[in-house]
Amino acid sequence: MSDRRVRELAELVRRHLPELPAGALRSEEMRLRAFGLDSMGAVSLLAELESIYDARFPDETITPETFQTMGTIRAKLAEITAARPVAQEER
Repeated sequence: MSDRRVRELAELVRRHLPELPAGALRSEEMRLRAFGLDSMGAVSLLAELESIYDARFPDETITPETFQTMGTIRAKLAEITAARPVAQEER
């Protein structure tokens, strides 16, 4: 995932963290639950990820572990989109 895409993903994740102070998402390993990502927020984030990245998260990947940190989300999204052609990834 390019640096630009990582920044876009960070901004998307930030919008789903109601308790995150502005500019506080500095590490991919910060626990998102600590900043307000609950199960409803994770479902909303999932829907937005699937829409924006034209990706479908298989049922077995929709777990608390996948949405634990921005790093775990990024890694799972990269895994899901790895088989797609580059042109589709850059949309």
